Amino acid sequence: MKNAIPYGVSQYKPDDCFAKKSLEDKIRAAFEGYGYLRVDLPTLDNFELFNGIVGATDTRRMFKLTDNDGALLALRPDPTLQVCRMAAAMGESVSKLYYTVNSFEYLPAADGLRSREFPQAGIELIGESGEAGDAEVIAVAIDSLLKAGLTDFLIELGHIDFLYGILSGAGIDGAARKELRKLIDIKDSLGVSMLLDKHKVDAKSAAAIMSVTTLFGGAEVLDKAEKLAAGSGAVAYLRKVYTVLKAAGYEKYISIDLGLVRKRDYYSGIVFRGFCRDLGGVPILSGGRYDRLMDNFGRSTPATGMSIGIGHLMTALKYQGAPKVAAPVPDIAYIAVKADASAEHKWATELRTKGKRVSKMFCNEKEFKKYCKENGIEGHVI
Repeated sequence: MKNAIPYGVSQYKPDDCFAKKSLEDKIRAAFEGYGYLRVDLPTLDNFELFNGIVGATDTRRMFKLTDNDGALLALRPDPTLQVCRMAAAMGESVSKLYYTVNSFEYLPAADGLRSREFPQAGIELIGESGEAGDAEVIAVAIDSLLKAGLTDFLIELGHIDFLYGILSGAGIDGAARKELRKLIDIKDSLGVSMLLDKHKVDAKSAAAIMSVTTLFGGAEVLDKAEKLAAGSGAVAYLRKVYTVLKAAGYEKYISIDLGLVRKRDYYSGIVFRGFCRDLGGVPILSGGRYDRLMDNFGRSTPATGMSIGIGHLMTALKYQGAPKVAAPVPDIAYIAVKADASAEHKWATELRTKGKRVSKMFCNEKEFKKYCKENGIEGHVI
């Protein structure tokens, strides 16, 4: 076992590590281009941060451990809560923050195809309400994917209040609402129908709920939704956000899905997910508005954000035929045969000062010349 890593985690060899860092650098550049500032967050945090906010995190899927003083700690499952805590302490009217971190999810061995440690890059716009803020976060998401080199993707927009409004009108709440959310999210029409029959939902309400599973596609979906729920503020809000994004030239990357829900219960308005056709139903990014989350940290202020899954994005880029990124080879390589240590150090240091990557090789002259020729490297025997 000592020669194997645990299931659900990854290690990156030089080429893969360089490709990952290059990708993260492109995403950081996109974030910073919109004025977001980087923050660092603790990998290990108080369990109560994640357990004390109802609906924020499934504590059964957290890695937990005990501190020396008996306090319960956890590996970070969700950076959003940590950023909210930080922003509340900063006290600024508007905070534009971003992170690149690894998060963790406890999974049983039977779920070994999923990652238990996963790199993420995300932004949080705290203190800004309205469609302008949500449109910016979605625009940052699109620009980040484009800068990363992804071309074939789609961002699905939904709104929590649309579905909740219909379910509330039908008198559905509690466990039944939670189960319906899951079924509608995966477009399981049969499962939705069976659950509605089980709870004896009236025919009119049942028809309205069933129709939600079909409300996805282009902007025309909003027209259908308005007929289903006349005067819906959620539909009007989505139309405003869509209009802003269309005006910015992002129409081709946007679709509407009014059955879209999120597993985090803290979302309070618009929600969205990004998909690449080659990854099927696995999202490469997700986000939404969470206006009530900051209340848990003593500051009532609106907020919205999104997060990109770096691992899923790397896989999507491979499927789309993105050029393979390899770790750079040295500009100059050398072997020391006759030079003394002082002369060798002086020679190499002068080159490195000029910005050259200079690598000392530890091999015989024949192997050295072969290496330099195969890699197109300037070689020196000193």
